[in-house]
Amino acid sequence: MPTPLLFTELGVSSLEHIPKNERWNPRRIYYATSRKRDPNLQRIQYTNQESEKISMGLALVGFGGSDMTWSTLNEASGKRKRDQIVELSIAGLLETGSYEPLPKGHILDTTGSIDF
Repeated sequence: MPTPLLFTELGVSSLEHIPKNERWNPRRIYYATSRKRDPNLQRIQYTNQESEKISMGLALVGFGGSDMTWSTLNEASGKRKRDQIVELSIAGLLETGSYEPLPKGHILDTTGSIDF
């Protein structure tokens, strides 16, 4: 995925804001997906089929191989054309829950569903 123009045009890394004590290549990514979950209960995996539910969770995504340093990743995150491919891998996945969206025309407040 290319670096957003905001970062390449300003010449800054999208990772500059990360505190020094949290600079490791695997990053926590929060997700929400409408893809159907594979029925295998021992491994969380989503198919390309759309589901009736929205699933949410936390993924631990590795950026770059084991030999990529934080400084190399940081530098690559601010470039339009990278010197090397930044490989992505999923190191862990935790689904925290799922819910069925309300029908169109409904909103949810603290007392339940409201029609409008």
